[in-house]
Amino acid sequence: MTEWKAFRKRRRLKQKDVAALAQISLKHYNHIEQGKAKPSEMVEARLREVLGVPTVPSRLIPVLNTAACGVWQDFTDLDYPPGVADQYELAVTRDPNAFFVVADGNSMIGTDGDLQIRSGTYLLVTPNAEVRNGDIVLAKTEKGVTVKKFHRMPEGVILQPLNPEYPPLVVRNGPDLRVYRVSQVMMKL
Repeated sequence: MTEWKAFRKRRRLKQKDVAALAQISLKHYNHIEQGKAKPSEMVEARLREVLGVPTVPSRLIPVLNTAACGVWQDFTDLDYPPGVADQYELAVTRDPNAFFVVADGNSMIGTDGDLQIRSGTYLLVTPNAEVRNGDIVLAKTEKGVTVKKFHRMPEGVILQPLNPEYPPLVVRNGPDLRVYRVSQVMMKL
């Protein structure tokens, strides 16, 4: 029995009730309980709240740099030691190497109903998280970094903008390609 199922049984809740309270589909929650899917940090936080499970405490996360949402941008701050920066923001994450970047550009402003990553949006990057097709990522090559939607192909990856006015970037497999999952999108007021 997985921990999520055990927590749910302890609270005497049905799967459909947990899914509704956590604002996820029943199918997704079922996969989480079966261990077929791992919840995002945001979904995990909601599940913990619904099921009365202690949450991960928030901590200060370094803000390293801006990241282009459009063309490749030079970015050397990934070489900083983890946790070192001039600016910090409070966030919840288990990844000890997590960091924020600030979006710059408009290729990630989607159409109605899509995710909207505007200039100035803070993106929580979790380098230790698994990257899956459809994830928003911070991609790094010798050309620099960019923020796009990730799609793996046998010969490389497609980095897809959300804004249809921008073309996708195709990057061939190679040792210089690194992708890091963006696990939270946060607009600063």
